[in-house]
Amino acid sequence: MEGDRLGILDGAAGAVVDPGDLLVQLRGSGLIGTQLGAIVPDTVLFLPFAIWLLTTFFRELPAEVEDAARVDGAGRLRVLTSVVMPLAAPFLFATGVFVFVLAWNELVFASTFTLSEFVRSVTVVLSDLVAEARLGFSGPLAAAALVAALPPPCCS
Repeated sequence: MEGDRLGILDGAAGAVVDPGDLLVQLRGSGLIGTQLGAIVPDTVLFLPFAIWLLTTFFRELPAEVEDAARVDGAGRLRVLTSVVMPLAAPFLFATGVFVFVLAWNELVFASTFTLSEFVRSVTVVLSDLVAEARLGFSGPLAAAALVAALPPPCCS
């Protein structure tokens, strides 16, 4: 039991992302300021979290369910598509919602890797509005923040 905990901590420590290295790699490949350059950092940042969540679910899935399907004559692909995936669908959806909300609210990578006006995320646009206005919290900024906050609750 204690060894499992240490293994999980080792995996989490290996999942730390260095934005400087990622910036150098994206700049070298010409992805800074593109849509793909905005997607890749969030994927690198949130994929370990999604894998960690899904791993906990799949470890708890009883092997007897798969064995019963195999006894009935189902092959590996059939077990995956007809038994495992329908059981995992709610958890896959919940993990997707978690990752979407995290990516929606993420500001550091979005402001670092999206230098183009046409690729900025909502959080970066709101941050720029605050910086440009220098007024603090104003009416138009409050309206923009409300519109920016609507999609995550609407999707969950």
